[in-house]
Amino acid sequence: MRALLAIIITFILTDLQSQNLVTKRFFQPLYAFDLISSENVLKQEASSFSKEDLQLCQIHLNWWKLISGYSEQKDFLETSNELIETYINQLESYRTDSVSNEILLRLLNGYTFRSRVQLLDDNYFSGLKDLRKCILLLEELNERQYKADELKLVNALYNYYHDFAYQNYYLLRPILMGYPDGNMTKGLDSLKELAQQSNWAVSAESTYFLAKIYLESEEDPSESMKYCKILLKEFPNNIIYSIKYAKALKAAEMETEFLEYCRNQAFDANNMHGISEVSQKHFNQLFTKMIEEY
Repeated sequence: MRALLAIIITFILTDLQSQNLVTKRFFQPLYAFDLISSENVLKQEASSFSKEDLQLCQIHLNWWKLISGYSEQKDFLETSNELIETYINQLESYRTDSVSNEILLRLLNGYTFRSRVQLLDDNYFSGLKDLRKCILLLEELNERQYKADELKLVNALYNYYHDFAYQNYYLLRPILMGYPDGNMTKGLDSLKELAQQSNWAVSAESTYFLAKIYLESEEDPSESMKYCKILLKEFPNNIIYSIKYAKALKAAEMETEFLEYCRNQAFDANNMHGISEVSQKHFNQLFTKMIEEY
C-alpha cells in the first residue's frame, strides 16, 4: 500500500511560495528549518493572508512539526486533520465546471496533505481513496494544459513512481492498470530539469526527490549524496536533508563518515535554533538510534 501511495502523495505541493512577499516570508524560513520564525509570521502577519492562504500555510507548518516529533504530542495529529478537513470542504464548496486551475491545484494540495497525515495514523483505506481523488484532479489539470511548475513536479513524480511500482510490485499491477501509464526515465529527466530551471521551492523539492529516488529506488547512494549536498549547501540547517544524507552515507558503506556525521548531528540537534525542545529531542534520539543500529 505504501508503494502505491508513493506514486502521488510523496510530494507536498507548495503553490503559495511565489505568490506574494508575505507567503515568501513564511516559506523561506520553513525550508531553512526555522519553524519558529515561520510560525511567528503566521501569528504576527495573519491579517496579510487570505483565509485560504493562512489555512494552507498552517497545514504546511503542522506537517513539518508532525515529522519533527509532534506526532506523539497529545491531540496534535487530530487538530492537524481537522484543519485539513476544513480546508478541503471549503475548496469543494467553490467547485464548478469553470473553477480556476488554482483552486483545483489547492484542492489537490489538500488531498495530498490528508493522505500523508492518514498514513501517519496507519489509515490506509482513507489514503487510498484520496489517492484516487488526487489522480483525477491531476488528469483534469493536465487536460486543461495547466503549466505551473508545481504541477510539472507532480507529473514527474507520478511518471516515476507509477512505472517503478508497476515494474517492482506485481500485486499492484491490477490496480495500477486503472491509472494512466508512467515512465520512469521521463520522470527522472523532468525532475532534473525542474531542479535546474524552476522557482526556488520547486527546485528544492525536485532536488530532494532526486536524492530520495537515487537512494531508495535506484540504489545509487553516491548519486543521492550529490543531491543531498546541493540541498545542504542551500539549506544547511534543514535536518530532514541531513537525515537523507546520513542514510546515503550508510548505504554507501562509508562507516567512519556515517558514524561521525550522525554523532555531530545528534549533538547539533540539541542546540538547533528555530525548532522547539520537542523537535530537538526527537532528532537527537533519531540520530542516536541510527548510530546504535548501525
